[in-house]
Amino acid sequence: MKPTEVKPTARAPWDYREEAKAFHRATGHLPYTMYWNATLEAQMMDESLSNEIRVLFAIQRYSWGNFSDFAVTAKPQRKPGEPKPRPMTQEALGEILGIQKSHMSEYVKFLKAQGYLRSEHLYLFPEKRVNPMESSNVSRRQVPGPSNLDSPYLRFEREYFERHPDLAKSVSDLEQQRKQLQDEARKTTKDLRRLKLKALAAWRDLQRKSEEGAA
Repeated sequence: MKPTEVKPTARAPWDYREEAKAFHRATGHLPYTMYWNATLEAQMMDESLSNEIRVLFAIQRYSWGNFSDFAVTAKPQRKPGEPKPRPMTQEALGEILGIQKSHMSEYVKFLKAQGYLRSEHLYLFPEKRVNPMESSNVSRRQVPGPSNLDSPYLRFEREYFERHPDLAKSVSDLEQQRKQLQDEARKTTKDLRRLKLKALAAWRDLQRKSEEGAA
């Protein structure tokens, strides 16, 4: 199957500021990192990467890149005659990436099982808050960011614990215990994924042999 050419990002002045603002507002103004479309398109078409990763990149490109919660064919329509966005199908996405439909189905199932796509949604819906395991959450206090680098509360909390060393030790012990559990959970998740990938590889071999036999 010949991949569909991905059109490069237009160089015309970008005029979707209002759509971008509306989409960000609809997410509850989640913090985000600016990601260039051309880079994302290059990554999703890079055949040296695993197909699962390429599919995830493509779904993110056609959903968030089009100001949509799920993958669609175009940005929001603003003028008569512009194409209306339609849900992107697995088959259509596979044609763009050069991946067979049967394999696309397996990659999407894998991404749903790992928590990167919404499992019960009709369309290709990437999760904005990926959280494969609840215990792996890191508190905002541990992650520096513009909202907490100079937080008055965090300064108060630090000073409070300095005045109450026994309480500070209890907090520190619990945080260390949580970190150990998180590390163990991450290791277990890696082991589980490695075992599941063996089953996925066996399935691909079976599909390939089936297709070769039908040819």
